[in-house]
Amino acid sequence: MIHCSFLLWTYLLAAPGRGEEPDIVRTAARVIEERMQDGADARLLREAAVQGMARWLDEQSGTEGNGLLTQAEYEQLMARLRGERVGLGIEFTVAPGRGLLVAEVVEGSVADTSGLRPGDLVVAIDDLPFTGVSAQGILAVVAELADRPRDQLVVLDLRREDGALRRVELRPSPYRAPMVSVDQAEDRLILRVGVIGPGTAQAVGRALRPLGERTLVLDLRDLDEADLEALSELAGVFLGPDVTVLRTLDPKGQARTIRSRGDALVDRRIVVLINRGTGGLAEGLAQALRSHGRAVLVGTRSAGRANHPSFHPIGEGLVLKLTDTALQAEDGSSWAGQGLGPDLVVEPLQVPLVGAARTGLPDIQVEAGIRFISAP
Repeated sequence: MIHCSFLLWTYLLAAPGRGEEPDIVRTAARVIEERMQDGADARLLREAAVQGMARWLDEQSGTEGNGLLTQAEYEQLMARLRGERVGLGIEFTVAPGRGLLVAEVVEGSVADTSGLRPGDLVVAIDDLPFTGVSAQGILAVVAELADRPRDQLVVLDLRREDGALRRVELRPSPYRAPMVSVDQAEDRLILRVGVIGPGTAQAVGRALRPLGERTLVLDLRDLDEADLEALSELAGVFLGPDVTVLRTLDPKGQARTIRSRGDALVDRRIVVLINRGTGGLAEGLAQALRSHGRAVLVGTRSAGRANHPSFHPIGEGLVLKLTDTALQAEDGSSWAGQGLGPDLVVEPLQVPLVGAARTGLPDIQVEAGIRFISAP
């Protein structure tokens, strides 16, 4: 067993003035490998040292996300910006005391090919029933599911709207998530952005074609994956070209102004939905649209993550991730830690279902936002 003194060593190694000699990590790892009875692997020890540095940076800077990635993890992260996913391909709404209501099934995913459909109620996962379980308890099960090995089988017990029970066995598989999901009615067009990456602005542009006189709702809830160049293009859809979106500040104090690119496709104010899952560049976009008079923010306070990562290959198939680039509004202010306060605070609706699972649960944040922006 590696004692806590080793963790203290990694902490001190990361402190200012330490680790200036390039061989200190390798030397210490070799000594530990030779001296410890369980024969700790030197490569794993070096990785642990770097992870210790990353944790120290989190503590010192008050940020999160510094860490060490394998090359495969880094490539997976980049793939997510292109909409590539590995999973079941299901979006849920929590129904406290009952389970998870399937809100959307991604076309081409394993859930889609297995016959799942919106309106199905997941009443148990892997024989763990949700009856009487709180929303927090259900979400804890979902979080545990996300941490499992990717190839592990998942068993869902479903109740259909007609009351029929069905058991489905799914194995997480690759699928392509839509950059933008569209929901439209006579008076509204709702665009839910899944990721701000290459092609997102073009997908939004195509989705706007039937807008007409409808109220536009841009859903940025639970969005924290974004690419800077893609953000610039997406901002242009609403702001037009060469408008300041935000500023970045590197560790050396060098500022860079991020400006919008492309022609505006929307010439009126829109509703932008945010919540605690809206973070980083997505917060920057919401802030810019509001500050330029193009949006009202509706929902709950955002995450307050005002930073953007950089990635640095360090050898041995490893990539160091540093959340070292600060994000600021045009005037230099920051939403770090506090998040963005919405113009209209609306908590999400979470109500137990009565009887069989039913679709069409109201999204009160959308409804409130449309009324708010339409008011004289």
